[in-house]
Amino acid sequence: MDHRCDPRKAANIEVAIHCRWGTVGGHALNLSRGGVFVELGLPVLDISGGVEMTLVMPNQETGALRLFALVAHATPNGVGLMFLHDDHEISRLCAAVADSAPSDL
Repeated sequence: MDHRCDPRKAANIEVAIHCRWGTVGGHALNLSRGGVFVELGLPVLDISGGVEMTLVMPNQETGALRLFALVAHATPNGVGLMFLHDDHEISRLCAAVADSAPSDL
């Protein structure tokens, strides 16, 4: 069962997750105003652990967005992160991703 309040949007955004082990790089595969799924090539992060993340925005105007999130779930391929703050920049990012998505998705 899906408990999300906002629909996920397909994405391909470069992400850096800053955790207790250091910085882990990955790609956001989908996101919503409430969270993001990040594909990782390294070990899975601890469930319920807090992280700080940097999303490299899809346009040069806004640069990078730094957010705090909680690891909501983990898979062998990556982690689902729940944003800890409802930031207007997250809404702008979701809108930018939706505007840049191919029409056949």
